[in-house]
Amino acid sequence: MASEEPQAKKPKLEEKELSQNALFGLGNPLLDICAVVDKDFLDKYGLKPNDQILAEEKHKALFEELVKKFKVEYHAGGSTQNSVKVAQGFFLTVSPESVLKVAKHASENNKIFGLNLSAPFISQFYKEPMMKVMPYVDILFGNETEAATFAREQGFETEDIEEIARKAQSLPKVNKRRQRIVVFTQGKDGTVVTSGDEVKMFPVLEIEQSEIVDTNGAGDAFVGGFLSQVVYERPLEQCIHAGHYAANVIIRRAGCTFPEKPDFH
Repeated sequence: MASEEPQAKKPKLEEKELSQNALFGLGNPLLDICAVVDKDFLDKYGLKPNDQILAEEKHKALFEELVKKFKVEYHAGGSTQNSVKVAQGFFLTVSPESVLKVAKHASENNKIFGLNLSAPFISQFYKEPMMKVMPYVDILFGNETEAATFAREQGFETEDIEEIARKAQSLPKVNKRRQRIVVFTQGKDGTVVTSGDEVKMFPVLEIEQSEIVDTNGAGDAFVGGFLSQVVYERPLEQCIHAGHYAANVIIRRAGCTFPEKPDFH
């Protein structure tokens, strides 16, 4: 009997579908406790709508009271986890030293390295540690508050967000093959983005105030939507559109949660 010709080994499905590009998240996981509260509760703890603060001694009783008095929902959170969750990637907890190591590795292999100024460990990066990482940063994200803090720590001597973006873009960069992109969100006031040698403003998607449920995680969602298109090397405008779409979806829901079937075009 003649022997059969050996059949070529079929690639596994995941090998076929796996993109050469990958999204890798670095950050700290948190647990978001979400609830609809009244004005008296906000006033009691010195809180403001659509604000973010670092908890102090006076806020210790806040969480226990929140759970007792209001209906709460628990969502896995943290800036990086939110962003990568939106972009359908994966998550890893690391130290600032590891971030620098990964940033160097990415640059050496011509991979894109992005840094989000809202990451929980970013406070450890300002000044000298930040300047060690910045030469490897290809995409810098942040909101207007984070941009102002970054500018102050870097000695930019300006509060103009477009000028801050321009100065951040021009900081020394190791990989000369691509220019740094700086993205600063401003809530409903539009997003500031460096594009080539220009700084452009992109309006956000319109939404009725009555449709807004929770603005927590909107900035993280923007980053996730943006990166989901960067991975596939889409044009900058489409990356921004995806970011705005993701943020628009998130603020209609409690916590940084996403529908099973996003209607993104």
